[in-house]
Amino acid sequence: MKYEDHNPAIKFLFISDTHFGVHYAIRPRNKLKYQYGNRFFNKVDDIFHQTIQQGDIDFILHGGDFFNRSKPHPEVIKKSTSMLLWAAKFVPIYLIPGNHERSKLPLGLLRYYDNIHVFSSPCSYIFEKDNIRIKITGFPYIRHNAGNKAKSVINTAWNNELNKKIDRTHYNILLMHQLIQGSRIEHYTFNKGHNVIKIGDIPQKFHLIATGHVHRYQILYAKNHRTLSTHTQQQIIHDLTNQKWRFASPRMNKKDDYPTPVICYAGSCERISMMERNEDKGYVLGTLTTNNSDRIQLSGAHFEFVPTPSTEMKYIKWNFSCKSIEQLIKEVETLVQDMNRKVIGSSLAGLIHILVQQPVGIPSARFTQLIEYARTKNVLLTVRWKNFPK
Repeated sequence: MKYEDHNPAIKFLFISDTHFGVHYAIRPRNKLKYQYGNRFFNKVDDIFHQTIQQGDIDFILHGGDFFNRSKPHPEVIKKSTSMLLWAAKFVPIYLIPGNHERSKLPLGLLRYYDNIHVFSSPCSYIFEKDNIRIKITGFPYIRHNAGNKAKSVINTAWNNELNKKIDRTHYNILLMHQLIQGSRIEHYTFNKGHNVIKIGDIPQKFHLIATGHVHRYQILYAKNHRTLSTHTQQQIIHDLTNQKWRFASPRMNKKDDYPTPVICYAGSCERISMMERNEDKGYVLGTLTTNNSDRIQLSGAHFEFVPTPSTEMKYIKWNFSCKSIEQLIKEVETLVQDMNRKVIGSSLAGLIHILVQQPVGIPSARFTQLIEYARTKNVLLTVRWKNFPK
């Protein structure tokens, strides 16, 4: 069902870092590992069907790392591109090559489909509906020295408008796959580095920066908050909390103007590593609202993060001097049983990773037995020994 509502609003889906092929075994020896890898395909397929069939979106943005490798297996390409081709029957798709694809997507003839737009080089496309024009600018992942190159690359992409030459647009989106100053992971904030793009280098002509690369969902704002009044700072915090945004006044020199652009990381659709075990995963739905006057003007934006069920993960650091092997086994067995009770059938219940922090003479057979026990309860258990000095 194609979205044909004439409500004066534009809606879009923003997803990123799908990493198709990660943890996916073509000839699996472990069915749980195969199920884990297959979840990445199933989750995105569900997101596409849910948002498109309910008529919720007008276009799709993908923030990069579509694949997990630069040369994915043909079966991985086939499974993932079939979803793109289905979605492209209803809405246009804009896709950025990320760092895992080495800035180039191996999609072959897909680039010649009218509704699939791959930013294989810096350029811009125009999306238009009900006389509302949106400019989507993008470029492949900058692999080296992005902090110094980004400003020039963005300007090149802005000027290289491919499908239409239009003087005025109502909303401008920059789609990319980079680290931006202020973006955060578990215990670290990216503020400096040769690959960190400074907020001040992003032109204010963009209303939204939709970016991938960081797997944690987050929204940032671009203007230095110290230049704003206390009242405006409080209003910004309120709007960020409620995932809403009001546009700045055209008088860009006004002290209390709302900062622009809004910076949004959609995050990954599924937990990929143990570092993400405490992060919610999902996708972002954006809504651009317009006024009802004769002169078309966008009046605001709403960004809704929609969480989806993700694989449960537990991380255990084990030191023999603090906990015996018997205590560890009992703890892990309890975790396995708790995970197993939450699933129906033989599907993957969760992942547990044990890091052995001390070189002790524990027979590997004990861990082998524990891994096998977890497997019978549909839990994928892995054990790694910390690298000790020789």
